[in-house]
Amino acid sequence: GPDPTLKDSYSTGNVNGGDWSGGLVGYLNTGGIYTSYSTGKVSGKNEGDKTDRTGGLTGSPNGFDRTISSSFFDKDTYGQVQYRDEGKSTSEMQDKSTFTNWDFQDVWEITPGNYPTLINNPYIY
Repeated sequence: GPDPTLKDSYSTGNVNGGDWSGGLVGYLNTGGIYTSYSTGKVSGKNEGDKTDRTGGLTGSPNGFDRTISSSFFDKDTYGQVQYRDEGKSTSEMQDKSTFTNWDFQDVWEITPGNYPTLINNPYIY
């Protein structure tokens, strides 16, 4: 399938995945590392044999080309997660060491007491 157009992303609101997808990045069909997090409630839909294909933030790769997904949500502030995403405390979410293999030189930046943000993000005004 085609490469996704969104891979380094974050949400400050709720993220809800649906059938065969993830809520923020969606169904992943290619290899690579996909990084994302949410400070809102993260949920995915689990339904029968689709449980391996759904997720709250990044969904799931297909069965042939496994993708490394480094995705987190803030468990202190906003609820639960289903499949592929890992809850971290607020202090962990605001600490660079939590986000292993994230590019804090060219892609992400973090200031003390804040969550990571994208460097030169054209979608933030």
